Amino acid sequence: MSTDAIFALLLVLLIVSLLLGNAYLSSTKDAHPLLLSSQATVSPTRKEGETAVYKHSEMSYQQLPRSGLDILKGYTVRSGNLFDCWLVGLEANKKLPKGISFASDQKVERFTYGEINSRCNAFAERFQTTEVYFYRVPLSTMDGLTATLACLVHGVTIIEISSLSDITRGLPVVTTENLVPKVVAEAHEAISVSQEFPFGESLATTYKYDPKYDQIVPYIVSTGNSYTTFTQQNFTAAIANHLKNLPVDQELKPVDVVLIGTCEQRWDIVKLFAAFLTNNEVILCQEAHISSELVAKTKPTIMSISEKKMVQWTEDILNSLPVVSKSFLPASLRLITNGNFITFSQVPALRSVRLIYVTSVGTGETLTTRIQNLARAIFGARLIVNRHLSDSNVLSPLFNTFIYDYRAIKDTAYLNRGCVPQCLEIKLRDGFFEQKRKFLRAAQNHGQVYIRGFSIGKAQTDVQAAKDTEGWMPTGVYGKFGTDGCFYECR
Repeated sequence: MSTDAIFALLLVLLIVSLLLGNAYLSSTKDAHPLLLSSQATVSPTRKEGETAVYKHSEMSYQQLPRSGLDILKGYTVRSGNLFDCWLVGLEANKKLPKGISFASDQKVERFTYGEINSRCNAFAERFQTTEVYFYRVPLSTMDGLTATLACLVHGVTIIEISSLSDITRGLPVVTTENLVPKVVAEAHEAISVSQEFPFGESLATTYKYDPKYDQIVPYIVSTGNSYTTFTQQNFTAAIANHLKNLPVDQELKPVDVVLIGTCEQRWDIVKLFAAFLTNNEVILCQEAHISSELVAKTKPTIMSISEKKMVQWTEDILNSLPVVSKSFLPASLRLITNGNFITFSQVPALRSVRLIYVTSVGTGETLTTRIQNLARAIFGARLIVNRHLSDSNVLSPLFNTFIYDYRAIKDTAYLNRGCVPQCLEIKLRDGFFEQKRKFLRAAQNHGQVYIRGFSIGKAQTDVQAAKDTEGWMPTGVYGKFGTDGCFYECR
């Protein structure tokens, strides 16, 4: 065979290999491009100065947002409450025992659900009122979890305060530390969780469903003369959204270990009670204690951390990677951006993690789509970025990115916030974006985000007063809806 013939044959083989390789990569993408291009259901009509109403792609435009857990009771469906979530967790533990661990720099302490339930029952006996103040009660400690669960599953309303000056009523003050000054302790009963309570082992509960439980207010946030009330349905709608947001093959399963780096107490409660429903092993810790060493020790499969932590952690790992590992990153990034996810972590200590929830509260941190893909390549885990509204009356995210959406957005003026959660409906209205000194018009699918749904608490604030007669609430978040149904936030 002549040299020219050999060269032609090699060229043909190279072309065929490239074509077959591209065909294989296209067939193994996590999500079809058509799925990524239609991530919302859009109403067929709109009002002057507004966009159409956007909903999650699984909801029809005539359908109400998800209102709760959809628990069957005879021929009717109810939204459920926090008692139901805890009961499901206790019942599942009778067959498959799990526990909750508390992690710090020094140690990891684990307690079974039975031990925690026993301690909560003992602590709840202290309550002589149906409402208590919570002053600096962290969910990341055994004492804090005991107090929180004891209230939420025994019908005692938590009134969260950040300052002792917010105490306006003669109710007991619960704290996990000796933080209540003498002058306050003299006027109020100070209940310290750090007192000795028995660690029995009991999965027993006296709870039997009664419609009155649905009406008990579990949580109030009080600041000065304003306060926000969160109902059982607010919590169950947010919990249902957290669980139903995942595709079937990525759902939380009993084998999952959930690590929650505590952030905002109310949002953490949503994740915690979702873990009860799926009978997960849970690890609670302050976010500052999360490290590669802790992950290697506890082996979580699901993690929840803040955007700031995600950015810093990704940068720290990238700077410490060996040269050989770094050399693989460009190829990994190309594959992920193309839609082909790689589950191999560049760091052996992180290989147990399959999904990371990232909590974002604004545009201060720069978790761009490129950094998200870099984190996916380094951790070997998928990411969901939840865009929350800081210091607000909304328990669910405003938006959450789709687990299979790895597209890189080159426009640096916007951040891709993903799709509308199942428990909300959203539209944009004409508005002036102060940061850029620019008027955004809804006719061009730009504007300020307005929300309505079942995860929104009742706030006695100026924001609540701004709700219109149809219940739409402004958020102060500006951006645009793309043709793909995703929201792109102005930076």
